[in-house]
Amino acid sequence: MAVQAQADVGSLSMQGLGAFATVLATLSADNIAPMALLQMENLGALLPTNGEYAEQVKTLLQRCSDRRLDKLGLVIGWRKNDSASLMADSAGGQAVALLSMCLINILTPANTGIVLSRLCPKLLSSSVRRTSVASVSQLTDAARLLSGKLHALGFGNILAPEVMRIHKVYETLRVNAPTNLSYQLTPESIIDFLVLVSRSLCEEGMICRVSGSCGMANILGLTRILFPRSTSVNVEGTIIQKADNAAIRLEFDSNLSNEPTQMYLETLISLTPCAQLPIVREENRSRPQGLQYHFQWHGWLADLLQLGFLEAGKICDQAILEACCDFLMLVPAVSRISHSAVPLLSLLGPFPRARMAKACETIWRVKPRTVLTSIDDAFKKLVDAMKVALRGEICRCTHKCDMRTGFNFRAFEPDVHDPWYRSHNPCIVRDIWNCILGALQLGLWAFFIDAGQNAVVHRQPNVRTNDLIYSAVMGQRTIISAEQLRIALIETCGSSRSDIDNQNLAKSDHSCTIYPSVIETLSIPHTQTISFALVEGMLMFEHQYHESLRQSSVNEYAGYDELHLPKYDKIRPSHIGEPTGGPLLTIREGYKTLELSCTIEYAGNQVVIDLISAIHGYIGLRWAAECGHPLDEYLDESRYQAKPTSVAAPAAHAGIRVAMTRGNPMAQFFCCNANYWAVLQRRCCLNCAAKELLEIHKRVFNNTIICG
Repeated sequence: MAVQAQADVGSLSMQGLGAFATVLATLSADNIAPMALLQMENLGALLPTNGEYAEQVKTLLQRCSDRRLDKLGLVIGWRKNDSASLMADSAGGQAVALLSMCLINILTPANTGIVLSRLCPKLLSSSVRRTSVASVSQLTDAARLLSGKLHALGFGNILAPEVMRIHKVYETLRVNAPTNLSYQLTPESIIDFLVLVSRSLCEEGMICRVSGSCGMANILGLTRILFPRSTSVNVEGTIIQKADNAAIRLEFDSNLSNEPTQMYLETLISLTPCAQLPIVREENRSRPQGLQYHFQWHGWLADLLQLGFLEAGKICDQAILEACCDFLMLVPAVSRISHSAVPLLSLLGPFPRARMAKACETIWRVKPRTVLTSIDDAFKKLVDAMKVALRGEICRCTHKCDMRTGFNFRAFEPDVHDPWYRSHNPCIVRDIWNCILGALQLGLWAFFIDAGQNAVVHRQPNVRTNDLIYSAVMGQRTIISAEQLRIALIETCGSSRSDIDNQNLAKSDHSCTIYPSVIETLSIPHTQTISFALVEGMLMFEHQYHESLRQSSVNEYAGYDELHLPKYDKIRPSHIGEPTGGPLLTIREGYKTLELSCTIEYAGNQVVIDLISAIHGYIGLRWAAECGHPLDEYLDESRYQAKPTSVAAPAAHAGIRVAMTRGNPMAQFFCCNANYWAVLQRRCCLNCAAKELLEIHKRVFNNTIICG
């Protein structure tokens, strides 16, 4: 960075800060404390990284990108010359950025800040420590910003094959792999480890040796990304990774599985006293399930599932991945949107099976091989593959997991996911099946996501939406509301449900942003397709990053009933109900969020558009089937009681309303609403659209035909 920690600023006046205006403006725009970055840069200089991932850090930190949402006046991406790019100018900045990315993946953000804060007095010299005044929260914010640009490396994608390699060695040696390899590391253990690693890398003739099994998978992940050329690894005496002049030596030893992992700092002629990592098997400590890992979009579900299996001491083979894909290919055809009965399959575009097959090949790394027509047959194939993977395992919990059904409804009870319950009722069969169940649900949502370059996912299987997959297996009604689908898709990028506002239109997780693609144009597309875009970077407005875009408060009913069109003798499609001019979109800044409001003008009145409800209505919108009749023929009012209406009041309280929005896709989108049934009349006449609407929805109120 351009400003050094040793600079004497004691006599610097406020006017003198103008010399640093450019740097200060950059840091202020990102809400980052300058001393936090300086402190972290000094720390990174004492942890010299190397290897293929360290070589990519400078490029990743300096990259800038933008995806413009022109209708909203917003940009999603990375700003040029932001705070993260400043750290790319020095080796210390690059090293601490890569370290931050690793720590964010294996710890909570708060604990990441604690580790960085406590490392400073242990590693920095006394003269530098005097200027190390950044707080834990400031270091946490800086670490989240730096790691956001580096999550594109995919910590989880890197870790999964490494841990699998360890299990393969144990399998070859015919030794049972320890079950505590993936136990979580405590902040104190990481601090001790990094202190000894710093000394071994910076002092000639020093070696950091780590022996044991508890938590060794995460230690392996750290060294594989940060110091691969300085690390040697052996499993039960078998060398699987060798480095010339290795300063870090990892030794996997199953004989020490019941003891704390031990760490030594050695020289060629002496041995210092042993410092034990505080990673012990506690009775109330549960195995993690990928809670923090970030994954590249390509292959993320295959790697997530593999880590889930490896944590239980099993390997997820190709047959299970293929069975999962074959099963998922059938689920959208039997699942429907609740308020309109629209099949999920029809929301995947004109070529849904090709879209699903491509998604499976991308995120599962397999192609669906068999063409199965029955959910039962597909699930039987999955159960058979699981029997092979779980050979020799029996249910050991009170839920009596049945291999014939794979899982039972009681597995959704909260106590199954409680750490205390899981530690006192260990059951590999239950844990593996719950992992499969969550991965299947995430795989279903992935069909609706268009992931861009460097897209990153930060998720674990979420049990709260798994009833859709369970219902499909049990032959029950598989329905989901449009709101549930929208929230589930936004959650997929990594936001927990507690972080998601029901009014969110877009959400960032500091590395990627997800949003419904329809807000790019605010118009209904030419084909029936629902997709959510997953784009690298954060929401940007006025050159500042924001975590979410939400809708401003909107009254559920704004009282526009009087804005119906006058009664006509005959009704046929027209555009007389469209708004005057385009929409008025305004944005105001809130705390880490942006608030969007949308209004239109019709007949001299200002009408507020509920964008969230419009998105829900669009998801559940039924497209009328094509007919051979003239598209502009009159509606037979002797058969259908109807009134023409406008974009200002498309809802029907009695009979049928016909929204006169022909040829205006934006007005058609604004007519969508989750509070009533609607059918889009684009490829058929009004009479056939009305017939289809009443055949599906028997009631004679809350029905709307949207003229296309």
